[in-house]
Amino acid sequence: METLYTDRMVLKPFEAADLDDLAALYADPDVMRYVFHGPVDRERSALALHRMMLHASQHGFGMWAMRSRPADVFLGRCGLQHVQDSHEIELGYTLVRRAWGRGLATEATREVLRHAFLELRLPRVIAVAEPENVASFRVMEKVGMHRAGPAVYYGEEVTLFEMVRAEAQSLLAPSEIPYG
Repeated sequence: METLYTDRMVLKPFEAADLDDLAALYADPDVMRYVFHGPVDRERSALALHRMMLHASQHGFGMWAMRSRPADVFLGRCGLQHVQDSHEIELGYTLVRRAWGRGLATEATREVLRHAFLELRLPRVIAVAEPENVASFRVMEKVGMHRAGPAVYYGEEVTLFEMVRAEAQSLLAPSEIPYG
């Protein structure tokens, strides 16, 4: 899995040394309200980290650790994963509370989607959010994803967003637009 760069961040593949940062992120009840419906202990965080690293090694993509540039401060996670028991690829992100409201989720998801469509050549990426999670709705809409309706994922009623490769041109710099 390669490292991605944005103006303000480096998105690095997760490694075992990231457990403290991930466990702190997952322990915050406000951050985890829409992710796991509440805080997660260190043991479950370690299991999640292991699963993210395994997914990345098996598929060549996964969740990245979001780190500020140039200070190298952990900001959260953002990336792609297979939806359980499905061939669908889901965009996901979770930011530390101090990073909220600064456009970092939008910046990271835009780069992850650019990578998904240009480098990985994925045909479609989805994202889901609980109906009350309007902040996630705004991020998905800002990067050009559109609502595909209500759906059930992970046993929950959610709002489904999607983007297909043909819609991804807005994510690409003019020099990156493939011809032919």
